[in-house]
Amino acid sequence: MSCVSLTAVETAAGRVTFTYNAIGQRVGKESHDGQATGFLFADKNLVHLTDGIGGDIDKTYTTTCDDEYGDVLSEGDDESELYHQYDAQANGAVLSDDAGDPTRYKYLAFGLSISATAGWADLTAMGWAGMTLTRQSI
Repeated sequence: MSCVSLTAVETAAGRVTFTYNAIGQRVGKESHDGQATGFLFADKNLVHLTDGIGGDIDKTYTTTCDDEYGDVLSEGDDESELYHQYDAQANGAVLSDDAGDPTRYKYLAFGLSISATAGWADLTAMGWAGMTLTRQSI
């Protein structure tokens, strides 16, 4: 089985390129304006985002150690922290900020997202036809 890695994307703003290490982990991204982001891993878990390849740490991730990849428990920078909670199908069900304010996500049986709710207000509703997203409202 071979793995195909995305090496570049053309956007309206310009080209974005990606680099990978020998085991296929994305370790770099460079945008059309030259802004670079580095990705640092511990085993197969993403633990840091950096400004530039090997630069200062912008964001840190905490993961579980239950398997080789682990679920993300939290992500944060110097100013804020976000906390992840999962449903029984391992979908990201709730994302809470430092104040405990949640954003809730709902999914269909096979992991297709159907809504996102901040507090009690619907942010996004999605419609699907098979595996194709047919409608999204914000």
